[in-house]
Amino acid sequence: MDQDRTNASKPRFFTPYSTSDPTLNVPVWVNCLQGEAEFIFPEGAEKQRGRFEVAFSQIGTAVLAGGLYGTLNATYLWKKHGRTDVTARIRYTDWANTVGKRAAFHGQALGTIAVLYSIIGIGVAKTTGVEGEVNILTSATATGALYRMADGYTKLLRGGAIGFGLASIFCLWKNTDKIRYMLDSN
Repeated sequence: MDQDRTNASKPRFFTPYSTSDPTLNVPVWVNCLQGEAEFIFPEGAEKQRGRFEVAFSQIGTAVLAGGLYGTLNATYLWKKHGRTDVTARIRYTDWANTVGKRAAFHGQALGTIAVLYSIIGIGVAKTTGVEGEVNILTSATATGALYRMADGYTKLLRGGAIGFGLASIFCLWKNTDKIRYMLDSN
């Protein structure tokens, strides 16, 4: 046992330093659980991520959420309408194909909507300088209308209305404290 310890402290080819080397005896402080994130920001920079930086996480989240919805939808449809007169291997292959197609379809659809929303939001923010609820409502309405534009005017209007409705619900949810304060002050 003592021989293993003495061999471990000797320098070797892949570990040129021994454990008894005094230059490696440096104290280490772990400072990771303090509660607040500490980052170094350049002078004059804001401590909040910009619209362009937020767009990447929104797009990725939308693609993953669409894929999850497609997976759940495909599993439900496969359970409801799947073939039961075949072997388990064929049933599994059928399920995997259905999930793959549905998850990809819904993931791409929601990802496309998120890309459109981000591009329009960045464009509105750069041209008008408006951030906040006005930008969210404008971007969502334009995205809904633009996404359904190829299907005719009625679908275009319906898409814009759906975009405006979802953005309104999000803005109301985001500002519940302000709304409560306004209602309590009367």
